[in-house]
Amino acid sequence: MEKKVVSKSSKLLLASALLFGAFSLPAFASADSAESTDAISSVATSETVSVADIVPKEYLDKFAGKYSTVEKLLNDTGFKSSATSKKLTSTAEQSGYIKVNNIDEYAALLNYFNDLGNNNNLVLSNQNNIISPMATTPYWYTAEKTLYSDGLMWIKGYVTSHYTAADVIDNTPAVESSIHGYHIGISWTHSLTRTTVTLYANKKGGYTNIVGNLAMNIIWEGIGTIVDKDQEYYMSF
Repeated sequence: MEKKVVSKSSKLLLASALLFGAFSLPAFASADSAESTDAISSVATSETVSVADIVPKEYLDKFAGKYSTVEKLLNDTGFKSSATSKKLTSTAEQSGYIKVNNIDEYAALLNYFNDLGNNNNLVLSNQNNIISPMATTPYWYTAEKTLYSDGLMWIKGYVTSHYTAADVIDNTPAVESSIHGYHIGISWTHSLTRTTVTLYANKKGGYTNIVGNLAMNIIWEGIGTIVDKDQEYYMSF
């Protein structure tokens, strides 16, 4: 079986198609299911990609020669490495992974996503593009916001609330988050128990701190491993 490697041009075509076809809202877990599971995951596993397919060249240049060990890199970026690494001997086993060829690529990859998460927390934390519907009867409404994005892959937050006819929230809103777009080798796991939601005193809105885990399936020196990091995002509604 021939190994599939995604080029930058095919990546852009795929991303364009996803922009028009991947905007459906997720199903929200019930209270019973929330007690039995802490995470809902979405993982892309159909191809193998290189670091250069994901990370801008300036990051590859910036971190060339900066690190000599993976341990120091993980410590500096806050990512953790899975203890369940395994040797990948076939092309099929390597599907859904990001292939890292050297320590410079490893450093560029982790620092890129580290910076991206920090930048989006600052830039997007106060953005809220919600227009409340006009209603004369009680209604359900789902607010949504992009929490994290590199233009091709993005993580969205959703808050579903029940409003009275006076636009007052009369329930505990359900919060969810999910990954969309081009994210081969990258997954997001939403934490139901660690995510919190707070209503304002007038109960006409509120805010949530959405917690989840960003993970990357990486091939490093022929070994498949997972590096991951918890992320927290603020969203008002």
